[in-house]
Amino acid sequence: MARILHISVTAGSDPTGRLALQLACDSAQRGHHTHLAFGRGPGSDQIPSTRIASPVDLAIHGFATRLADRHALVSSPSAVKLCRLIDSFRPDLIHLHNIHGYYLSLPELCRLIANRDIPVVVTLHDAWPLTGHCATPADCSKFTLGCTTPCPRCSHYPKALVSRSEQNLRDKAHSFSLIPRLHIVVPSQYMLDILAESHLARRPASLIRNGIDTRRFRPDETARSHIALAVSRHWSADKGIDDLLELRRHLPDNLRIVAVGQAPPGHRRHHGITYTGAMTSGQLIELYRRAAVLVNPSHGESFSLVKAEALACGTPVASYAGGASGELLTPPYGISVPTGDTASLARAAVSLAIADTNPAELHDFAARHFNLDKMLQQYNDLYNQLLK
Repeated sequence: MARILHISVTAGSDPTGRLALQLACDSAQRGHHTHLAFGRGPGSDQIPSTRIASPVDLAIHGFATRLADRHALVSSPSAVKLCRLIDSFRPDLIHLHNIHGYYLSLPELCRLIANRDIPVVVTLHDAWPLTGHCATPADCSKFTLGCTTPCPRCSHYPKALVSRSEQNLRDKAHSFSLIPRLHIVVPSQYMLDILAESHLARRPASLIRNGIDTRRFRPDETARSHIALAVSRHWSADKGIDDLLELRRHLPDNLRIVAVGQAPPGHRRHHGITYTGAMTSGQLIELYRRAAVLVNPSHGESFSLVKAEALACGTPVASYAGGASGELLTPPYGISVPTGDTASLARAAVSLAIADTNPAELHDFAARHFNLDKMLQQYNDLYNQLLK
């Protein structure tokens, strides 16, 4: 059996970390030895895990990002701890998830891996490895030309006071070039299209859509309320916080917006929108089941997990078409509209909220397209192929 090391920002306390943990647990159940290296938050009691970063790493990468636009591109102590872990665990395959996140240096990581003749999988949960700065390029295509002009998105995550996007993109391209056996996984056609225009275009790639547990995310007999639900871990301009405010103006008074996640301080008391703060997955499932419709005003998701979760709970989705948010959305399951058109988003939300949609049909649609077991099997097949 193989030894598989996953590297992620968290060990399960964010969506990317949960996916990494699910994959590691699945491989362990199939008989492989697995380990999860992570940057912050608690470890896992399901598989062996090691926190490689400390507050020192967070401070180093935070200052380098904010003051010099060098996110995850400067040296920090976490690389030493990761090196020791790799030497002791001796992985046969390494799976990289988000490297950005204020915990690790991409150049140091790639140099560590370059010295070992092993396959490496990297899942592009967003576009940060492909651009000179941002994780969500939205309508910016400067990365296809090398980000040779000042970045127009420095005020977006990861926020920086200056722009060094051209140098950053060169450093990212050089770092990944050090890994001879690199295989890329993307969760959506949108990300596959971006990849085809990037510095990693010549590397082998697979499309594996993210999966959810449709045995947990499913409808029940809960009565639907007049709720237009919106969900994001941290609301920002890219996630559509300003669009939510505009959307409220277009929706009828009897369809109230409930927003799950942390909102910027200035938005928390806005009339007509109820912010719940963070919720457990169980609480979120109950809210999905109560909502009449999910509205997704994000400007550029790489997949949009909340869309899959809502559909699995029998809730139709009104979404912007930007990024991967609009993929696979067809009536009666959902409607996608041009990004930024809040009036059309409101009309789509109202039409879906009043439609006589069968929740079981939406659940079956989600089970076909966003199935967790299918995702785990596709990754396992990829691991076996690369380990031959």
